[in-house]
Amino acid sequence: DAPFEPEVHENFSWWLAELPLIYLFAANDKLGVAVYVAAVTLLLTLAAALYPPLPVVGLGAVSLVGLAVLILDRPQGNTAAVVVLGAALATTAVVAAVTAKNRYRQDAHRRSTERRTELLLENASDAVLAVGPDGAVSYASPAVRTVLGHRADALRGARFSALVHPDDALRFGDWITALSAGR
Repeated sequence: DAPFEPEVHENFSWWLAELPLIYLFAANDKLGVAVYVAAVTLLLTLAAALYPPLPVVGLGAVSLVGLAVLILDRPQGNTAAVVVLGAALATTAVVAAVTAKNRYRQDAHRRSTERRTELLLENASDAVLAVGPDGAVSYASPAVRTVLGHRADALRGARFSALVHPDDALRFGDWITALSAGR
């Protein structure tokens, strides 16, 4: 799992501060328990998209305590309601934590794959060029020095057509047009 970065921690404090606000609203509303469960479910779902699993589990645990206090503090509050709604909220917290863990694992895999791809491109003996739709070179591998005689950094931003011999310009233009059209 990725480390719990400082800026994420600061933002997470804001999310944690939302719970008392939701609780205060729910405590003063006749349908407050339903509002609390819905609001906390949304909070957990959004937190799972942004944070690692451990903070999401903590948010879920604090939410469950808030739900129990909210229900038991009401005159008609009962243990059965705490169990039923608590189980639903706990399930949401677990699913949110699993989602967060899977997302962090996928992000780590993506970063690893990107790094391997970068290493392959940087160490390939073939020249690799990425050309945008406007014809500008957005990436040139170091091998362009050996293959084309140009420094990679000098090619970035240059028009790819400038590298083509004038005798091949028409054929090159046709090739680019066909490539852009997906043929």
